Amino acid sequence: FIALVALAGLTFFFFEKTDPSKSEGNTSEKPSTAPLTVTVKKVSELKSSTSEEHLPGIIVPDSETVITATTSGTVSSVSFAVGTPVAVGSTLLRIDTPFGAISKDGIQSDTVRQAEIAVSLAKKSYKEAKNIAEKDSTKSTANTLARDLAKLRLESATIALTNALDASIVRSTASGVVSQKNIGIGSSVVPGTVLATIASGASPKVRFHVAEDTRRMLALGDTITVTSNSKDFEARITSIGAIANANTGKFPVEATVKSASVSAGTVGTVTLQTKRAVSTTSEFSLPLSAITTGQDGSFFFIVENGAAKKIDVASVTVSGEIGIVSADIPEDAAIIVESKGALEDGSAVTEQNPS
Repeated sequence: FIALVALAGLTFFFFEKTDPSKSEGNTSEKPSTAPLTVTVKKVSELKSSTSEEHLPGIIVPDSETVITATTSGTVSSVSFAVGTPVAVGSTLLRIDTPFGAISKDGIQSDTVRQAEIAVSLAKKSYKEAKNIAEKDSTKSTANTLARDLAKLRLESATIALTNALDASIVRSTASGVVSQKNIGIGSSVVPGTVLATIASGASPKVRFHVAEDTRRMLALGDTITVTSNSKDFEARITSIGAIANANTGKFPVEATVKSASVSAGTVGTVTLQTKRAVSTTSEFSLPLSAITTGQDGSFFFIVENGAAKKIDVASVTVSGEIGIVSADIPEDAAIIVESKGALEDGSAVTEQNPS
């Protein structure tokens, strides 16, 4: 009997020790997750948005002179590049006209070649006529008249050669800096072809293009920042185009740069800061980082009873880094605009700046 009692006691002790429900450190409760820290704003605080856009722009001069071709042919030499300073009368390029023949100064032009031959013959005729007219043994009224006629033919041939050369040599009609080069050696041109643009003036401008929603937020006199050669310059908008580019759908904008040290003909970066007011009651602005897009559409989160609640977006319009969102939520809802971690519907959260 005593042995049976001892055996029962050992059995009870063994099961007591091995009972999993009573083992040390074991609990049926799951470990709690620390709440995520979030930044929230009320709908009323999101009724206006400030966005920043960075757009490419071209620096152009205050005034420009367009150089065009006056004859047909092929460009045979070019003596300028973008940024080259030029003066009135400077030779910019030469154009070979059709039926080329090499002249003594390298211009391939049959017209010039013929004009040079005419000048050469006229010089020879004038020299001979002058010698005869001024020689004592051959002086006569007829020979003097022949000399004068030979001189007139030489002058006429010289003018014809000058005109032929002017048609082949293109010179600058303004002083300034070359801001645009439209041709190169081998380019074919016809009368009216734009060859180059000469920039002049002390107040350079920047030209750029914007989308329609950005255009609506711009106004004449607005200040923008232009970055060129790693330097920032202030500029003011002086022109906002009303007609969009047929290919891009964007509108041209022009602004005058206050500094004259910006090089014309270069490309810069335009920084725009635009402010947009949201008028409808169901719309407000959110940073794009606060909007999640999934297979079922876009959504964001609000705080409700200490937890994140998923709210579906009815529509969203992107403007720079901002999204104009339409959603049905209470006016006093605390919208999460920033989170320290990945949010899910029902995630425990702590407001960093409770409203």
